[in-house]
Amino acid sequence: MPCAKCNLNVSPNKRAICSTCSNDFHTACTNLKTLTNFNNSKDSWKCETCTSKLKNVVARKKLDGYLNNECSEKYNLDSVKIDLNIVLDKIESLSNNIKSIEKSIGFCSDSIDDLNVKLEEAVKKISDIENKTLRYEHKCNKLEKEVNILKAVINNNEQLMLSNKIEISGIPKTANENITEVVKTLAQSLKCDIQDCDIIDAFRGKAYKNMDGKIYTHLISKNIKELFVKNIKLRYKNNNPLLANEIHRNFPENKISINDQLTSHNKKLLWFSKEVAKNYNYKYTWANMRGIFMRKGEGDQVIKIHNLETLQKMDQNKKISELWDSSSVDLK
Repeated sequence: MPCAKCNLNVSPNKRAICSTCSNDFHTACTNLKTLTNFNNSKDSWKCETCTSKLKNVVARKKLDGYLNNECSEKYNLDSVKIDLNIVLDKIESLSNNIKSIEKSIGFCSDSIDDLNVKLEEAVKKISDIENKTLRYEHKCNKLEKEVNILKAVINNNEQLMLSNKIEISGIPKTANENITEVVKTLAQSLKCDIQDCDIIDAFRGKAYKNMDGKIYTHLISKNIKELFVKNIKLRYKNNNPLLANEIHRNFPENKISINDQLTSHNKKLLWFSKEVAKNYNYKYTWANMRGIFMRKGEGDQVIKIHNLETLQKMDQNKKISELWDSSSVDLK
């Protein structure tokens, strides 16, 4: 509960209670000064306000008595002194309150000044941090562009290193197979005249999703590689795709495809391109040494896919937006 003098909380065990108004006070805020003094007179003790009021009442009664008394008695100077003392006490109390308020205002003013200084320093630091952040963002953006350029250069160089390589799919795996002989038999079916020395290396990759692994072949020249790709495409164009049973009569009628071997980046780009083509009705999607390409239909404009951003722009209806946030895509 608050003290009626200073408005701060006072403990119930340490309070002084006015016998007239029943208000609570700190003993230090009264003329009692100690709790012992209060305990000695708590049944009759009155606060300063009630004491002053009582003095006023007594003084007024005396004054009224003099006024109502038709006898011209001498004015009681003691009553005047009492009134003057009461007024002086109030003035002194008011003066003390004003001094206390002035002191509090001065303290608040100093605190506000300190706060303003600290606030200005904080604003300056925030401004400096924002400027540094902008500079770092600019540097990061610049570095990101440079990294993307370097990635593109590396990818192009890697693709050039694969210029004499093809990947063949659709040929079933057999026990103790000789991949070089398989490639030579494939070449004969495509009317490609090659010798053993034209095949630098040939091997079968790992199986994937219950499918036999592709055959990867490194040929001695780009011309021979292009002859493979050209002749297989011609068979498809004439609606006469090469089937596995043409390589060996015991093979099933699987369609055989031959494509340029791509870098991992270009494989990923081709996979995304096929997803866009499937959702936006692009009939043709293909890849070669020059890049990834798409076309709606016969006679339509050919679109070169430079990067994922190109495909994101093509995904106008956000049909496959979840793919752009994918951290990894299986492209085997």
